[in-house]
Amino acid sequence: MKQIFLILIVFFMFQVSASAQTEDSPCPKLSVAGPTSPDSESPWIYTALVENESDYPEIKYLWDTTAGKIISGQGTRTIELDVRDTGGLSITVTVEIKGLPKNCPNTFSETLSVSKPKKPKK
Repeated sequence: MKQIFLILIVFFMFQVSASAQTEDSPCPKLSVAGPTSPDSESPWIYTALVENESDYPEIKYLWDTTAGKIISGQGTRTIELDVRDTGGLSITVTVEIKGLPKNCPNTFSETLSVSKPKKPKK
């Protein structure tokens, strides 16, 4: 009888352990898609990506940058960033996503370096 009881306890503990490992996190994965070939002559486009975004209808986006100027899109999932006059700098763009489940990470950043503008040939 004791052996059956022990086997049942071990089996139950194994089931609890296995189910805990397969549960999905309630937090969505976040990322930011930025420019693929950044230069200082054209605006940079950034888009915030939230896994299963339609599950979070109250999402709001707050963008910040260490250099350059957000010229459109503040409050939306996509911004346009003017990086003229920032050649040679590293720029970090951060998005804070409001409306996700409590205790979930809600910020994501990406850093890119601005190429120096080409000097005109004489």
